[in-house]
Amino acid sequence: GATPRTRVSASTPSTRRSLHVRVTEGMNSLLESVKSATGSKKPRTKKYSLAKWDGFNTVSFPTDEARDWKATSHVTGEEPGVLAFLGSRLVTWFIPAMIAFLTASSGVLIEKASDRLNGLLFGYCKDGFLIEPKECQEAGAWVSWGDEAALGSLAPHMKAWAAYALIAVFLAAFSAFLVRFFAPTARGSGIPEVKTILGGFVMKEVLEFKTLVVKVIGLAFSVSSGMALGKEGPLVHVACCWANFCSKLSPRYMRNEGKRRELISTAAAAGVAVAF
Repeated sequence: GATPRTRVSASTPSTRRSLHVRVTEGMNSLLESVKSATGSKKPRTKKYSLAKWDGFNTVSFPTDEARDWKATSHVTGEEPGVLAFLGSRLVTWFIPAMIAFLTASSGVLIEKASDRLNGLLFGYCKDGFLIEPKECQEAGAWVSWGDEAALGSLAPHMKAWAAYALIAVFLAAFSAFLVRFFAPTARGSGIPEVKTILGGFVMKEVLEFKTLVVKVIGLAFSVSSGMALGKEGPLVHVACCWANFCSKLSPRYMRNEGKRRELISTAAAAGVAVAF
């Protein structure tokens, strides 16, 4: 009869060591072949923009909700103090209302500033910079760059084109300068960062006050430079920065990341409303 085959058990220590060595050698040879094929022998380095977010922390929403209930349950009991009861109820309305007001004010400021700065691409008002270009034209005080004698003896259309190009480059470069050297987290629309924060991640400096200031100023200069961009996404980021700022007015939101994200989601809705 046929001799039965003997099966080697893979659970023995010597067999496991042998398999581990063979798998390791196979992976090393595969990596070497890939490196030789691509010609890349340098170690991979993380991009600078990605290296900034190494220290991720996440939010536990159930834990924060339980902590908030424990901290506020004595206020909502059967016999709470009148001031404590009113404070716990009104703060959840007052802070969102303040966020909406500040976001709307920021939107108006950006709109007015961008209108004035955009007018500089075409000329200036003799009566003052704060006057709207349309009102200045109606008053007859508007001076076009093509009619400006101080720009030399070039043709009017050449003077207008040169002034437009130089001022537009200056406005865009000034906005980029502010973002690059003062608040790098203010770059872009801010929507991906806001979505990440609402998803439970803690991203430092994205919603700080300096980011808010640079975002507002840089947005006004960027929009007025004539580049193909809008205020919709950045206004959501601006609103969320105001939410982070206003959350420090109440210990309930300042010490609780989960409750703070409720304010941030409210601010995102306010930013969309102001943008449209």
